[in-house]
Amino acid sequence: MTRIPFVDLAGLLKPDIPVASIGFMRYSRCDGHDLESITDKYHWTLEKFVCLLSEAEGVDYELVKMAVKCQKLTYLVFHGLIQHNTIVALAQERGKDWFNLEFMEENITTDSRPIGEMEEGEKQIVGQRESGNNINFILKKETTCNFF
Repeated sequence: MTRIPFVDLAGLLKPDIPVASIGFMRYSRCDGHDLESITDKYHWTLEKFVCLLSEAEGVDYELVKMAVKCQKLTYLVFHGLIQHNTIVALAQERGKDWFNLEFMEENITTDSRPIGEMEEGEKQIVGQRESGNNINFILKKETTCNFF
């Protein structure tokens, strides 16, 4: 399978052709330029974004920007490397309005360590609202994400 260069992909994705859903398969390429281009062109129509590429990394800022600008986005699947504070920011941006918010446990990093490398029974709270209205992200070997 050949990969489409960014220049060719940008030529295919035009703002005058509305896109509601876009996905990057496991062996494709997805970087910050791709996310920024998608966000800029489809911020008024994008509802679903899926990136199954586990090697994708360094796109935390672009994912948060996508969640902020794309008001219809309610379905986000990202299997690349991601910082725990990015997940918290994404959850807080949309709260209960997320229909699906999915990440690979072994690709979530906290304290410069992937969650998969934590000791058995070791827990780390990475986000909680001060008001008592919880948005709990207690990341441990068995990841738990609760939205209240």
